[in-house]
Amino acid sequence: MNKKIIVSLSVVAAVAAITVGATTAFFSDTETSTGNTFTAGAID
Repeated sequence: MNKKIIVSLSVVAAVAAITVGATTAFFSDTETSTGNTFTAGAID
């Protein structure tokens, strides 16, 4: 019985670690784009 609990907790911990790692990687990704311009003006 104790072995099942330890294995279950290990699986839950592994899935949580993978989820946190993937989320962190997704939200910390940066991209650089050069040469783009943004112009605001008035339309008559």
